[in-house]
Amino acid sequence: MKENLRDIIFQFNTLSCLHRYHISKVANSMGVYRGQPQIMDYLIKNGEATQREIADYLRVSPASVAVSVKRMAKAGLLEKTADENDLRFNKIKITPKGVEIERACRAEFDKIDKRMFSGFSHEELQQFTGFLKRINENLSGDKISREEMFDVLEEDKKRNEESL
Repeated sequence: MKENLRDIIFQFNTLSCLHRYHISKVANSMGVYRGQPQIMDYLIKNGEATQREIADYLRVSPASVAVSVKRMAKAGLLEKTADENDLRFNKIKITPKGVEIERACRAEFDKIDKRMFSGFSHEELQQFTGFLKRINENLSGDKISREEMFDVLEEDKKRNEESL
């Protein structure tokens, strides 16, 4: 059983890598980085936002968002304006070009997702969803908060970057 579990985890990790690979390929072909469509999607759904709000939503550092926002503004995908109530903050909003790029990315991402689950029946997808929920519940049994989980992952990421 031990080896079987290792194989299952290996398959999960392979799936994650393959999905990231295909998403990155699409994003690159659209002239954006892999995480940038998420920023554009957030802004489409929420209107204007601060870098801090975007960072909190994506569970990344504000510095990471700042780099992406700078690149995206330079590419004409986003606009930054000073907050009327507090000049220390910028409000960020998506441009029509950004909306167009995000929609094109989303259409391609949806194709990847459909391809990933092709050949599965509705019942199999429901069963698979149930399995994933149960796995998540098993690992969340000690009531790890989403914030704590991402804080630990962010710290791990920093340690890995420092060791390179």
